[in-house]
Amino acid sequence: MKNKIFWIIFVIILIIAIFGVYKITDGFSIGAPSTKIIKEKIKLTEIDSGWVITERAMNKIKIVPFVKFKVKNMLNEEISKGTLNFVVSFKIIGDKITYDSGWGVFPDKPIKTGETSGFLKIQTLHGYIGSSPQAFEANKKNWKILKANIFVKYKGSKFVKLTSIKIKQKII
Repeated sequence: MKNKIFWIIFVIILIIAIFGVYKITDGFSIGAPSTKIIKEKIKLTEIDSGWVITERAMNKIKIVPFVKFKVKNMLNEEISKGTLNFVVSFKIIGDKITYDSGWGVFPDKPIKTGETSGFLKIQTLHGYIGSSPQAFEANKKNWKILKANIFVKYKGSKFVKLTSIKIKQKII
């Protein structure tokens, strides 16, 4: 009986220790920057959004939502080529449904401390099909109102939400 109690206490202590390590390392991401550092030191600038024409075929066009932004490196180290993984979740405002998502690996060249990158543009695959940009403009009231949640993963971290923006109802 004493042996059984010992093992029960041992397992409980082990679970508490594992949970503590999980919290301290921000999800077992040992060596990766913390969520706090990523939110404070990887800044998005010049954020823009809208809809872009992606296809033209048989008197039809397709528009899809997009976001574009630059990254300002506030870290104490250079951000190496391809070390930022962005995921953008496009959501219908007022609904729990995800409209679509897009992703991008960035940057295409290193970003030194204190510097800002060029633009990264992330768009979806799904959108609207119509006859012309003017037809879309005339029917804006039928467009879904979307927002984009922008997440980043850096050097083994978990995905961290950096911001959320409303998608402008304009075709660029």
